[in-house]
Amino acid sequence: MAFGLRTMDNRQRAILQVLHETDGYITARQIAERIGCSERTVRADMAELKKQMEGNVYGKLEAKANRGYQLTLADMEWDDFVRETNRNSLEAAECRGLRDEDLIVWEVLRRGSVRISDLEQRLFVSYKNVIPYVDLAENWFNEQQLKLIRKRGSGIRLEGKGHWIRLAEWALYMKVKEQISKRPYAEEVLTVYWSNVELEGIFQSIRNIEEMYSFHFSYGGYERFAFLVAAMIVDQRRKADYIFPEPLTENIGWEWQAGKSFLQEIARIYHIHCTGEEEKYIWFTLS
Repeated sequence: MAFGLRTMDNRQRAILQVLHETDGYITARQIAERIGCSERTVRADMAELKKQMEGNVYGKLEAKANRGYQLTLADMEWDDFVRETNRNSLEAAECRGLRDEDLIVWEVLRRGSVRISDLEQRLFVSYKNVIPYVDLAENWFNEQQLKLIRKRGSGIRLEGKGHWIRLAEWALYMKVKEQISKRPYAEEVLTVYWSNVELEGIFQSIRNIEEMYSFHFSYGGYERFAFLVAAMIVDQRRKADYIFPEPLTENIGWEWQAGKSFLQEIARIYHIHCTGEEEKYIWFTLS
């Protein structure tokens, strides 16, 4: 999911750069010496960075007593990570335009679960005032055939099949687009929303199957298809389970072969392993 990590200041970026360049663990004192600040400041920033990185599709930030901190992130993932954290425009627009219940939906879709205390900080409201927004988010998830589970002391978590979670992502995207986007081109909006996926491979693969099978997506169809393919790629990177919810009809048409060709190209470009369930999913998005 999706909007990406919140905006970081230059010091936090410098800390992450030091962690990325360090092989193994590094202490707060060593980081402080490298970037020119106090050890206390480093510890405070590390607590914030660790919270931000929980649930994202990239690496892991670990802290161990007497050893320090370690960032586990491959070079390719680091490049994507830097690209994502550099995108500030959507974050600013999101703060201006999205309704509070939409922010809760976004957080839950992005992280799977979220503590009420985090929502209080995110929305700048008390527990008493955040609950009505959780109620609205729960109603929205029910409409998407998903359940928002509340557990006292641990917050809220999302429960439901991966297929409906992907479609819920699309539904949220459409709400976001209506509320905050003034961009005229679908590719630009998609690129900002899915800032953790290099979308050019999807766009090129779409152009290839359009030429191969002599058809053209409508404007809305192109946007929806590209979005749902990006959702699949993110799930694959997270190793999330996916099962197509319905049996295929006998008359599946040309879309089945077109979808298989498309999926093979996507698997090659993004280095993901796609099962027969994903073939059904791509057929569904094409139909």
